[in-house]
Amino acid sequence: SGFFDAEGSINYNTKNNNIVFTVSQKEEDIFHKIILEFNGKKYFEKSWKGFCLHFSTKSELSFLFEYFNKYPLLNKFNDLNTIKILLEFKKLGYHLPNSPNHSQFLEVLSKIKNRK
Repeated sequence: SGFFDAEGSINYNTKNNNIVFTVSQKEEDIFHKIILEFNGKKYFEKSWKGFCLHFSTKSELSFLFEYFNKYPLLNKFNDLNTIKILLEFKKLGYHLPNSPNHSQFLEVLSKIKNRK
């Protein structure tokens, strides 16, 4: 989990309303060791000539949560409960602008967006 602490990011994609975990690595040999452990979308980022591993599907995020429960994160992502609440709110439709609970969703989303 230390690698995610150092090289990871979390974002909320407003176009498709998905949480996205990304981990990046410039060294190809290290990246290949990482992908042996994790099942995410792998791609090469031309802009900085590095590799990325992207997690956004329900099964990918579920695997990550299990992994992080076993090997807790120590820095900006250590509150996985906030992320789980956001996902639950999304499942309940709180992310929809006409939802009476939309403000609750935005409040939780702001906690994720304001992480440093």
